Amino acid sequence: MFLLNPEKVFEPKNIFLRAKVSRQTGRREILLLKSIGLIRPKSDFVAIAIKGKKEKFKKKRISGLTLNESFPLIIGLKNFILDSALFSRDQLLKKLHKAGRMKLVILSGIFGEENSGAHRIDILVVGDVIKKGILERVIREIESEVGKELVYASFNTQD
Repeated sequence: MFLLNPEKVFEPKNIFLRAKVSRQTGRREILLLKSIGLIRPKSDFVAIAIKGKKEKFKKKRISGLTLNESFPLIIGLKNFILDSALFSRDQLLKKLHKAGRMKLVILSGIFGEENSGAHRIDILVVGDVIKKGILERVIREIESEVGKELVYASFNTQD
């Protein structure tokens, strides 16, 4: 999560949710990562939407954790994680198939050879009777395993 989102500040409660771990396990892992110097504390401002007739935002200061970009082994660790098979293609297709009848699935971005952040979309799905809710749930599940928010698009075959 930290390696693939180096600029982002994560609140501990969001780390536990995204990584799908208990608070106790998450705290232990955070302490370990802090002790080796991979992550560090940082505060940041986020925009919070305020309910009302007009869409208004309020800045809120959050304290969280971020990647320590001066960690000596960061490049090797990042390459190792990106080069390791996050998902086999069959596993990924099996998960996506739950959302409907797929005609075409294109993987790029984080799943591509270059793994650069320049790609605008990670998963493109084309199919018949695609269930948006199930597709979103599957994408969130994949995101938690990959450790990065995915950009995806889905289209009906006629589109």
